[in-house]
Amino acid sequence: MKRFRILLVLTVVALGVSACASAPPPRVVRLSEVGTVTGLMPHQPLIVELDEGDVLPVKLTLEGAFIETVPGDVRVLIRIKRHCYLRADEHGLKASVDGKNFDWKPERPGSFRVGFGSTKEGGPLGEIEIHTPRPPAALLQ
Repeated sequence: MKRFRILLVLTVVALGVSACASAPPPRVVRLSEVGTVTGLMPHQPLIVELDEGDVLPVKLTLEGAFIETVPGDVRVLIRIKRHCYLRADEHGLKASVDGKNFDWKPERPGSFRVGFGSTKEGGPLGEIEIHTPRPPAALLQ
């Protein structure tokens, strides 16, 4: 019985060590390097460093039962307001000021608004407004 317990403990320890060893560390790259990243291992997190003033083209696609974006390459240009990091992994996308603390609790949650109206010129206009979650003030200093 004692031998079985020792074997069980060693098996659990070995499984724990192998599980830790199999999780590759995050790969950190600058925004300008994203298109050239090679050798990313399966399930390896990717951390992208963004500098103030960087511009990120974002492809916008809207698809639904009643509406869709006009086929083509619709891009919105996003300007980075301050140095930060984005982490992409199997759990989603998270942001950080220091590249290490990605699990902060928002001071203000994000929001999403969709509207429809018309311009002074008389044409219809739809709006989509997105506010990302605001980090605590202590992280922004």
